[in-house]
Amino acid sequence: MKLHIRLLTLALAAAAAAQAQIMPDSTVQITAYWRVGDRMTYDYTSTECIIEDGDTVRLRSYSDVRSMEVIKATPTRYTISIRNYRHFEQDPVAQMIFSLEQREGLNVPLVIETSLDGELLCVVNASEIVAAAHQLVDRAADTLYDSLPDPIRRTTPQWEWRNILGKWINADASTTRTIEDLGRIFFFHGKRFRIGPEYSQQESLLIPMSDAETDCVTVFWADPETTDNASAMLHTHSVSDAEKALRTVAATNPEALLLGNAVAPEQIADTPVEMESFSGEEIHLDTGWPLQAYWSTRLTASPPDGRNIVIRTNKQLTRRDDDAPITSEAETPPLF
Repeated sequence: MKLHIRLLTLALAAAAAAQAQIMPDSTVQITAYWRVGDRMTYDYTSTECIIEDGDTVRLRSYSDVRSMEVIKATPTRYTISIRNYRHFEQDPVAQMIFSLEQREGLNVPLVIETSLDGELLCVVNASEIVAAAHQLVDRAADTLYDSLPDPIRRTTPQWEWRNILGKWINADASTTRTIEDLGRIFFFHGKRFRIGPEYSQQESLLIPMSDAETDCVTVFWADPETTDNASAMLHTHSVSDAEKALRTVAATNPEALLLGNAVAPEQIADTPVEMESFSGEEIHLDTGWPLQAYWSTRLTASPPDGRNIVIRTNKQLTRRDDDAPITSEAETPPLF
């Protein structure tokens, strides 16, 4: 029988370790060993799609080069700056917005603070991110409006395009989405647990293509077959029905984005929704830096009009080859 234990009880077994590796008692402690100036660069890919009755009706795929640098260290915290450099963007409107961010200097890096173990504590520059997003709405609307043919401009006023893009960019939720874009790469830092058994904790996850978060139970574990003294291969699995969160947001904010607008707000109350998420991350134990990670979510919705809607998101982070080699002795399975 697999062992399930509440995360809170793990704190009783936690102890300081000279090096983050597999302990004599077969536990693993995920700890950051970072210094100011340390930098890691990754390839990041993301694919989101909406499938209705077996047909893909919306697809967005993009890839970034993502740089993480430790810019400050205190006796209790690390400060990390994270910058994205867009390589590929499939959606033309998203590409226009990203180009505008670059040109106008509105592509604000994410600055976070972590504990000395590397556990995410807060976003340092949240207000700056939100302010840049607000500026971006107006400038992106103006740029898009100027590029439209005259017949469309005559039928849709400029202020309406600002409202449309305001919903899409969603400035007030920009910090939440920026954190969610990090995926699971700070989830395991600060945790100590045995290799093999499963553990669980309550948490909230953002619903794909929505402005809503849902409560769920997340099970996590270290894979005994692909974990060794060089790196740990760690996994999570979360399940939620997501219905309550979507209905609450629909009732309080009719303008909110819900399931990529695949389901109308008035349909949410009668739409069963289920959500399941997975992740995997390989962490180098001597440094605490992630080597590779993936996170994927599958959401199914059955609105009262009889459609079968599936929303899938797949994201992957892979350490770039141009950094100093940090290799694992373990053979890790394919991420997808």
